[in-house]
Amino acid sequence: MVGDNRHLTKLLSAELARENIDIVEASTAWSCLKRVITDGADLILLDTDLPDFNGWYALGALKLMPLTQQTPVIVVSAEEPNSVRAKPFRPDDHIQKPFDTRDLIVRVRKLLPQGPANT
Repeated sequence: MVGDNRHLTKLLSAELARENIDIVEASTAWSCLKRVITDGADLILLDTDLPDFNGWYALGALKLMPLTQQTPVIVVSAEEPNSVRAKPFRPDDHIQKPFDTRDLIVRVRKLLPQGPANT
């Protein structure tokens, strides 16, 4: 989960943990990119409103890097799914804020590979 809203990140981490989905948190786009390169990820929940650079740019970087271009990314954003900023690099899914956590869990489960999960 990549986002700088600590309250939302903790809430989502707790909800996903109840579903036996392991969570790794990052509060900036840069820390996400470093962590994914080092540790890998099965799926990335990416907020677009980040303190260091825009999450849409992070999505672009993730989709361009050979190591991560096949990693599913769910964008979490107040923007509509078909916004102009989403056009260059399409996320695998997009959930608009505010959202129901049950809906997010369904979307995460749909994109996670079988077996142990990290987001």
